[in-house]
Amino acid sequence: MSDAIPQMMDQFHAWLENEPQNIQEMYYHLRREGTRSLYQNPPDQLTLEKIDKWLKVLLPMVKRTSSRTPTCQLIASIERNEFKQKSFAYQWQNVIFFNNCCFVDNKFSGFYEKVALTPFQNRILVENPDLARKIINRWSIKAENGEWILPNQLKKIVISEGGEALIIAASFGDLKTAVRIQAFDPLLFTEDLPVSSISYKINLCSGRLINSCGYNDHLSFSWSL
Repeated sequence: MSDAIPQMMDQFHAWLENEPQNIQEMYYHLRREGTRSLYQNPPDQLTLEKIDKWLKVLLPMVKRTSSRTPTCQLIASIERNEFKQKSFAYQWQNVIFFNNCCFVDNKFSGFYEKVALTPFQNRILVENPDLARKIINRWSIKAENGEWILPNQLKKIVISEGGEALIIAASFGDLKTAVRIQAFDPLLFTEDLPVSSISYKINLCSGRLINSCGYNDHLSFSWSL
């Protein structure tokens, strides 16, 4: 992966020197060729065993605070939902939880979509029964003003730090990487939802495109309670 990015930049400069008439053609060429090189040459150092060993050392050290609430958790869970009608992903306005389902409305069409309750949403509602049968507006989610609480050995390798994500430097053998730690649920890594209460699954080299630049998701994690 570390060798593929410079190769893509070399291709980019070569295109500029030739003054391509169609910039869009240049973009799709780099996207296609860059994706192929990244996928066909996955880093040998990123084995499941090495990553699992690294995570067992890293995760217990990652702690944070959060200014968000159980209501924010429910809103964030809807944001992660895959809707049957794709437009709901950016047009939904309100949600209400009852009868083991959640009902999400579309502010433009006036229609709603019924979605089965996830175990995580059910857990939040059991612990906060006042949120059931209550209309929750999408924009009532609070701003994240929490902070990361890190030991000095992690602080030394922090590249970037934000309210919801942390980027650190990491090495696997001779492979140097930047690792993004994203707390998709507001309370993940806090005292209310510590790492000890969750399990994880490592997804390695799926080859699935994750953004319009054509990069591959060589490594990702999914969490379960």
